[in-house]
Amino acid sequence: MREQLELTESATGLYDAIHALPGRQFNAIVIRYVLGYSTKQVARFMGLDERTAGYHLREAKKRLATQLRVDLRPTRKSKNTKSTQSKGKGTAE
Repeated sequence: MREQLELTESATGLYDAIHALPGRQFNAIVIRYVLGYSTKQVARFMGLDERTAGYHLREAKKRLATQLRVDLRPTRKSKNTKSTQSKGKGTAE
């Protein structure tokens, strides 16, 4: 799998960042997000407990966010949008 990602160029550097992940994090990210399997299936394929697979996915996402300079924290705007939508539903009924 690493060889295939090596051949693919990306303007954002995503593939380079994925390729640079440690082994378990790389495998977890590829199985989960490239191949589209659930975290439970990632765990089964990798021979890990589901919580351990989740840990590797979280750590990989943190590492990728740092490498790509992406902020993973939720924004206040999205929280306000949810509360505004909830208020709107109550008045529409």
